[in-house]
Amino acid sequence: MGGFAGGDEAGYWDEDEVLIFKSSKKNLGESGLKPSTYLSLIPCKCDKFTIDSKAKENINSNDIHKAYEALCEYTQDSDIEDFFKTHMLRVSKECSSNVLSFLHLVRDECNLLLSNSELEDIANTIK
Repeated sequence: MGGFAGGDEAGYWDEDEVLIFKSSKKNLGESGLKPSTYLSLIPCKCDKFTIDSKAKENINSNDIHKAYEALCEYTQDSDIEDFFKTHMLRVSKECSSNVLSFLHLVRDECNLLLSNSELEDIANTIK
């Protein structure tokens, strides 16, 4: 699975290139969540999954971090971990749909073969 498009022939992006995901009713499926989450992927060299956010909570208790761990466990796909060694997640607006928006973003960027229903099931495991 996986494989990533973009960048130059060596797979590198310009420093100021950013991928932005704005959730919408269409890509959130039938969840009914409001389309107000803004997530950005920033190309970087990271040792581990990294979130840049205004939230002051510890990353280990962050719902998005829990979603990342749940997705990795569910899929057993190392492409997800590899992707986040070259990208940092920036959360520019906090709201209740962050987890599901994040899961949709990772599914799309990592070309994961997961349905909206599977993503919702993973999101529902986050407590």
